[in-house]
Amino acid sequence: MSQTTLPGTDIDLTDDDVSAIDELGNVYRRLCKELGRVIVGQTDVIEQLAICLFARGHGLLMGVPGLAKTLLVSKLAETMSLKFSRIQFTPDLMPMDITGTDILQDDMDGRRAFQFIYGPVFANIVLADEINRASPKTQAALLEAMEERQVTVDTTTHRLPSPFMVIATQNPVEHEGTYPLPESQLDRFLLRIRMGRLLRCRVRRGRLLFHRGTRPPGRSLRRRQRILCKMEQKRRWMCDLPGLWREFDSGGGQQH
Repeated sequence: MSQTTLPGTDIDLTDDDVSAIDELGNVYRRLCKELGRVIVGQTDVIEQLAICLFARGHGLLMGVPGLAKTLLVSKLAETMSLKFSRIQFTPDLMPMDITGTDILQDDMDGRRAFQFIYGPVFANIVLADEINRASPKTQAALLEAMEERQVTVDTTTHRLPSPFMVIATQNPVEHEGTYPLPESQLDRFLLRIRMGRLLRCRVRRGRLLFHRGTRPPGRSLRRRQRILCKMEQKRRWMCDLPGLWREFDSGGGQQH
């Protein structure tokens, strides 16, 4: 099996790595095309969401209400054939409403036993809508899930499904009755994605798309297991990308 060395680096890629990278590029282009049929004019936002998904990170989506943030994230999960869950954060939301809890139930033999009821965090893509409206105690319920990909209730640890990504939304304008996210939780997010308003021509095109009838259905791109396999093959050499960027940013690269 032949190997290819990236120019200017010591990273060796096999033929399987090169074909997997090409396949991931094709999946990315088809993903952007499918989401662009529903969300018009937000190419940069879709690209950054795809980066979070492929890099196994989380995203903080910033934007005023009415920009179809919820629709964008739900369509991302639908297009990739992933389980989607939405959590509306409110001041009275409790941590057990996110992670789940143990309840006492009767079994077939008439004996009582505790059974764990899974919360909405057990999904592939979780939308934490208006996360800054919940109390810091509730916000902290996501810390372990976002970092360790697991949830601990009492003394039992429950693994989260793979892949797992949290997309949190915030309203950057209205701050009354909100709790700013602490730095420890902001560090869990790979990207802060700003979603702005569209130009007038794009808005007209978007209105035409939505008011003509039902939304165009998102088509499943690939089988889920095949996409996950391709994503796993990238993790080996993607870990070297931050170091390469630091070398470029320090003067090792050339600007064109």
